[in-house]
Amino acid sequence: MIQFAGKALGTVLALVTIAFMTRYLGQKGFGEYTTIIAFLSIFATMADLGLYMVVTREISKDGADERKIVSNALAIKLTAAVGILIITPFIALLFPYSQTVIYGIAIGAFSFLFILLNQTLVGVFQKHFRMDKVALGEIAGRVVWLLGVLLTIHFGWGLLVMISFIALSNFVNFLIIFISARRFVKVGLQFDFAFWKKLMIIAAPLAFSVVFTLIHFKVDTLLLSIMKPAEDVGIYGAAYKILEGLITFAAIFSGILMPIMSRNAFKDREKFAKVYRKGFDIISIMVIPLVVGILLFAKPIIVFISGENFSASGPILQILILAVGAIFFAHLFGGAIVALNQQKKMMWAYLFAAVVAITLNLLLIPKFTYYGAAWTTFITETLVAIITGVAVYKVSKVAPQFKVFGKAALAAGVMALVAFCLPNWHVLISIAIVTVVYFICLYLFRGFSKEMVLEVVRWRKEGDNKSTPLNE
Repeated sequence: MIQFAGKALGTVLALVTIAFMTRYLGQKGFGEYTTIIAFLSIFATMADLGLYMVVTREISKDGADERKIVSNALAIKLTAAVGILIITPFIALLFPYSQTVIYGIAIGAFSFLFILLNQTLVGVFQKHFRMDKVALGEIAGRVVWLLGVLLTIHFGWGLLVMISFIALSNFVNFLIIFISARRFVKVGLQFDFAFWKKLMIIAAPLAFSVVFTLIHFKVDTLLLSIMKPAEDVGIYGAAYKILEGLITFAAIFSGILMPIMSRNAFKDREKFAKVYRKGFDIISIMVIPLVVGILLFAKPIIVFISGENFSASGPILQILILAVGAIFFAHLFGGAIVALNQQKKMMWAYLFAAVVAITLNLLLIPKFTYYGAAWTTFITETLVAIITGVAVYKVSKVAPQFKVFGKAALAAGVMALVAFCLPNWHVLISIAIVTVVYFICLYLFRGFSKEMVLEVVRWRKEGDNKSTPLNE
């Protein structure tokens, strides 16, 4: 609960920061900011090398040498990140970007260096079920970012200074996570090149999969920035930032379950199936009302966060929230694939999704601008969810059960009917009311119970019992 509360607070801080940024920068300036982040994301992911999920899986195995695995992975990531991020601004010169965007990419590269190092350490906290430490680091970074944006607005420093503050915020985040990780494992930098080779061989299929995944996730913004003006990118980016904030919860939940699935994927298939199915149920409970609620209130949400100037982003958010639903389930399925050590087989599926994303964006963006990009995102994310879900079943013969899913859908239907009957109240009041209605209906339909909550708590305690900090 602490972890989810921390993530919720971090998301709120991020949305508040985005609210100030959109109002200060306008459509054009926010479009340039969105372009900078999307461009850097693609190249930064190449430096991830698939190590994030591999580290989490390997250190979760019984008898794993955590220090050796994490320290070598950190050294690999640092070496790759420095190399790739140094050349990224020069690659940006080949694109038809403004001078502001080029400079922003050069400055923002430092920000992604710290993000990449953070990802390597997150596996430690996932194994030890202490993701609250990650949430603490993120909140601290978000606060620094918000303060930096407020200072920039007050003194009129402009977009590039805002990007600099993002780099500073991610450094603060990394510092807190690094210090916290050393309570569990004395992590540092190790240059055991023979072990590097072993790790890279294990991670190679996943590295390609991660790159292909990010291509189909970010290529929409990148192609939009090339083919359309910055104002269009800004309208799309205002909705897309909400998507990014929401799907972090999918990553957290998948991160909680993956170590448990990894420990049981081969030695206790029944426990694996139970965790996998229960994860599907919980995601259904969370995602279905989220999708329905944002479909109902998309425009008021956008106007509340980014201002009337971005009202055109409302219909885009309605499309993208459908993609959010698919992404939540895809995270669960993808974590199960890694736990089952089947990432090599999925590489071609992710490549296929990337090709589909590039093709559809090239076809749809010239004619439909940000609408084409949004529909492409929904189609490709749904495709990935279906492919990974089928792959889990083929390998494990374990399929989700849809009883809770159906009850959640029914409760969300009642929620939607209530929403249509509400007066024109403030969007936050309306959201609060329909949320209460949803959970009351879900409880009456027996879609969740106290036992379900207690079972998730037991999973956490199971991890805690196997993970004592070094200094305790």
